[in-house]
Amino acid sequence: LSWYTLSEKNNDFFTIEKSSDGKVFSALRTVKGAGTSLARNNYEITDGEPYRGTSYYRLNQTDFDGKKTTHSIVVVHYDVAFSSTVQLYPNPTVGDFEYSSEEEITMVEVVDLTGHVVYRKALSIINREGKIEVAILASGTYIVRFFTISNKVEQLKLVKFQ
Repeated sequence: LSWYTLSEKNNDFFTIEKSSDGKVFSALRTVKGAGTSLARNNYEITDGEPYRGTSYYRLNQTDFDGKKTTHSIVVVHYDVAFSSTVQLYPNPTVGDFEYSSEEEITMVEVVDLTGHVVYRKALSIINREGKIEVAILASGTYIVRFFTISNKVEQLKLVKFQ
């Protein structure tokens, strides 16, 4: 989920909410705002566990004084018949990980659960399998995005232990 602001005034934080029915929402994540800014600010998070079928998301913006603005609902369809063509191993891992794919992979990204890309590697030679050395990851849960030559993005959860 991504959004941007062209300016912000007294913006404390954003709250991204999620729903399975579009009526009852619960907080998915909170993202710190830029306060007061006249510059463009880009924001992004990843929902590592979307609902099967349809997920509804909405963005709330909260000022320092507590005033809230709720934005319109965005609907995301998640194909329940989807099966990954990428395999990720070992998972959980204590270090590096490897992947294999039925399709050519052109780029790999590792995203933490706050939506920050902590690792990105564009592959100069189109690969179906490879080893990724990511020594900077702390223990935790990550989403690994595989970008294929056919412009698909496959995401798999990766758990890292120390």
